[in-house]
Amino acid sequence: MSIPDNNVDQTIDRLVAEMRPVRRVWSPAKRSLVWIGLALTVMIGLIWRMGAMRGLAKEFTRATNTIELLAATATGVLALVAAFYLTMPDRSPRWAWLPVPTLVLWIGATCFACVQTAVDRGVAALFQKVGWPCFVFIAVVSIPLGIALLLVMRRGAPTEPVRTAMLGGLGVSALAAAALHAFHPFDGGLGDTGMHVVAILAIVAAFGALGRPALDRM
Repeated sequence: MSIPDNNVDQTIDRLVAEMRPVRRVWSPAKRSLVWIGLALTVMIGLIWRMGAMRGLAKEFTRATNTIELLAATATGVLALVAAFYLTMPDRSPRWAWLPVPTLVLWIGATCFACVQTAVDRGVAALFQKVGWPCFVFIAVVSIPLGIALLLVMRRGAPTEPVRTAMLGGLGVSALAAAALHAFHPFDGGLGDTGMHVVAILAIVAAFGALGRPALDRM
């Protein structure tokens, strides 16, 4: 049974009349630049508001701490850039490797700091305390930033939502770990180091679990 031509014309006219312009999604570079800029502004504002700028400046007086701080910040920034690029289905999965070099540098600097502590203060100094406040700080800073990040990333359509979300988790937790230097100078102890690692892994794992329900648009 054929459809009368006048009905087809009416349907087409109605569809044309109801069309709305589609807002084009910003490029991954622009979105990552804006989001990272806002996140860093919030963190610096928090550090300044709590009077911890002096503690942050003090971290730059030691070469090892400076490398750790810069490597953590770079890892966070590059992981977030990679995550934003991977929200676009036409981008190469190789973007996931972007934060790896700075992550390796960060791990290396942290391990060197632990060795340096053992040499300068004795092996017992490595086990003097467990940094539970470090875990709490990284989690408290990462969670609201992570929720905001996932909401922004939902405008994309990643082909691998779990990997993309995990990169986002690495990004926000690395930036939180970098901000922690302002409040709690890293002393190279295994207690502090362990809590940093546990906190970051927990955030990354949580983002991985949320990746498919939060970002999968298929």
